[in-house]
Amino acid sequence: MIRSVGRVFSRGGGAYGFAMILAAALLPTVGLYWGGSYTAVVVVVSLVVLASSVLARGGRSRLAGLRFDLPLIASLGACLALGWMAILWSIVPAASAKTALELTLLSAALLPMVSVTGPEPGFDPGYGRDLDLVLDVLVVAILCGAVVATIDIALYDRYGPLAAPGHYTAHRVVKYNRGISYLEMMLWPLLACCWLHRSKAVAIGLAVAVSVVTVVSASLTAKIALAAGFAVLALSLVSVTATGAMMAGGVVVLGVATPVMLKVASALLLAEPLSLIKRSGLHRLEFWDYMADRVWDRPLLGWGWQSVPALPIHPEELARYHVVDDQGVGHAHNMWLQVWVETGVVGAVLFLAFALYALHRTVTLPEPLRPFALACYATVLTMTLSAYNLSADSWWAAIAWSAFLFILVANRWRTTAAGSR
Repeated sequence: MIRSVGRVFSRGGGAYGFAMILAAALLPTVGLYWGGSYTAVVVVVSLVVLASSVLARGGRSRLAGLRFDLPLIASLGACLALGWMAILWSIVPAASAKTALELTLLSAALLPMVSVTGPEPGFDPGYGRDLDLVLDVLVVAILCGAVVATIDIALYDRYGPLAAPGHYTAHRVVKYNRGISYLEMMLWPLLACCWLHRSKAVAIGLAVAVSVVTVVSASLTAKIALAAGFAVLALSLVSVTATGAMMAGGVVVLGVATPVMLKVASALLLAEPLSLIKRSGLHRLEFWDYMADRVWDRPLLGWGWQSVPALPIHPEELARYHVVDDQGVGHAHNMWLQVWVETGVVGAVLFLAFALYALHRTVTLPEPLRPFALACYATVLTMTLSAYNLSADSWWAAIAWSAFLFILVANRWRTTAAGSR
């Protein structure tokens, strides 16, 4: 591996090669412990991708020669434009402006990774052997990170109360939740590459390692998301077309009917004995209940970005809640409901268009990669239902990194297919 690293730099990989190898080493290890580190690492890789692409075309004078994914840029730009305009009617204009600025800068930094393409930058995925090096580092880092995290969680969960009686806290376990979710996103492009081009045994080992650390984790969302990914992978192996159509239908239902579905679900489940509902689940049901009602108070354009913590809660609502108080909640724990609350039906339509275009990108990858890409999409989609704020920068960075890995693997597949003709 050390010899391979030297070969990358001697062939002109430079900053691109260094950034890729560093990201491959850090994200499954440091990122597993500290999910927020994804933002800085992935943004650096994305900007280096752009710089390498420009330099490969002779510098800034040939920037016009770059190819962009215009529909992706247009759909994302429309969402950002609405966020900026929402400052005018937001109940928290300062917070809305801050979120709009942060998401605009983040989008500008991440778009080169998933939108700019071109032939042979300094560390081009088409070289094949260089991509193998990055994949080797990723595989080793994922296995090491998963093993260490599994041992840490298992030992602390078992012996933590004995080692620190009266001071035991689940924080040592919960700290991995975000990193495990992001690790699941990264798993699917690696499984695709290992299964199609390398060792099926390595692919199985990766799947087992990530599954084990997910099972021992404290995140129910991560467990359901990974299970959803494997279910969709199995269905896709039977029929990619039918699975893609089913998922498109599901995305449309989520985009259109989430407020109604969450209101009905909250009403039904809150009528059950409280002892049957986990406290965190009860909390979600209660704030989903009043947030669904706030949608219809401002149905067209919503309350403004980052307005969820400031939403009014009526006294009669507080009277029937057991966990939620008059301080409200920090974020909606459901991106579809958050979009409806903060940007109304206009924002819901734009976000739905963005999600459907992302699904379109998924099903237009080379055919052998589509089952794995649909599994990744299902994992991400599941996470949007009960975790993460729409403005969580590391969330979008993790998605961009996983999409970039799929682009690299797709380029590798095309190169291999062309060479076998």
